[in-house]
Amino acid sequence: MSGTGEARTILLAIEEIPPWPGESWRAYGHRVAQRLTPLRHRAEQAAGLELTPLLAANGFCGQATEEAILRIRAGVLGPEVSLIEWGEELPGGQMHSAVREVGLGRGAGVASPGHNYLTGRGVSVAVLDSGIDARHPWLAVEGAVSTCPEPAGVPGWHGTHCAGLIASRSPRYLGLAPGVRLLDVKVSRAGGWLHPAWFARGIDAALDLNADILSISLGFNRLPANVANGHGWNCADGRCLLCRAVDHAVLVGTLVVAAAGNEHLRVRGLRNRGVELQPAAELLCPASARRALAVGALETWPKVRLWPHSSWGRRGSDRPELLAPGVDLASTVPVREDGRVLDNFALFGTGTGTSAAAAVTAGAAALIRERRCAAGLSPSPRAIRRELLARCLPLLSPDGRPSRRLDLSSLGLSRPEGEN
Repeated sequence: MSGTGEARTILLAIEEIPPWPGESWRAYGHRVAQRLTPLRHRAEQAAGLELTPLLAANGFCGQATEEAILRIRAGVLGPEVSLIEWGEELPGGQMHSAVREVGLGRGAGVASPGHNYLTGRGVSVAVLDSGIDARHPWLAVEGAVSTCPEPAGVPGWHGTHCAGLIASRSPRYLGLAPGVRLLDVKVSRAGGWLHPAWFARGIDAALDLNADILSISLGFNRLPANVANGHGWNCADGRCLLCRAVDHAVLVGTLVVAAAGNEHLRVRGLRNRGVELQPAAELLCPASARRALAVGALETWPKVRLWPHSSWGRRGSDRPELLAPGVDLASTVPVREDGRVLDNFALFGTGTGTSAAAAVTAGAAALIRERRCAAGLSPSPRAIRRELLARCLPLLSPDGRPSRRLDLSSLGLSRPEGEN
């Protein structure tokens, strides 16, 4: 790389290249790669940059010095390339609270007796998170890749907990779809630190692993960077680089389930103090993507109601599209964490947030996909989304927003009336 000074990770985007109707990921990725290759060579020659393609996002990531960034701003890569400057990694974990549970005491498992024969068998679910502990006795990880600086195999609490809600095989804390092909796509450090470049590369990696469903419980908020834990991410109408990658993943046949975020009360407090925010500032990216299935969190005890921290879009928005259990859910946690071996009986812990709710929904989607495939019905993201929403029950939030809550008891039963 030419120039002096400390390098930092940057993102570059080109004009969107939408998938063609019915185009596979392999064919689409090849077509985008052909478009990116000459730009990649130009970046190397004109600015000394070594760039990594982001196929689903239609862009690049790479390390650049300030001198190289100035050249990009001056237009050496051409008008079709847009610079998205970015700095350090940020905390991207979305579990609101997580308390380690020692032994097999109290729990709030979400497994439903209505499963019947459905276990998610034949369905591949990629968990894009902080890493899954493949040594956990009740998890069977069938593929793992890392797109962050930590290697695959370094587990995170957050990622292991979300994975267990989907695929735990424990009789006591059974995941919703214990028969899925579980894929670990590590896009953040074990402690939850995340960078948009790692995230975008992770979406490509999950599609390369032939994932049918992406479960995403991390993201970036659009709060100003000068606000505590504000990411300063810029996204207009769900069209940022990450949202674009998710939309393209759906168009090539992969359902994407994403956590809406845990920012509602915090955003309301900031607005009450006069802080100017974007209209949909509390929604995370990529849950803001137009084709993502955005999920909020429900409390289920002592009564069913919206969890107050769960993020919402603007009034009249359909985000999140559904609400799922997300409070005090027991699931798997790492056997080994931060280099130390934990008590062998401390295999489960409780967590709360839209992260957990998104994982529950991803598990439910796996069951629906399995059922649809067995019945000879379309397993497209659109069809699975439609059936999930058809199995929801109406719920009115405290501020009068109509929403839908996932009815776990309906899973594994006969298809909704009128389905074709």
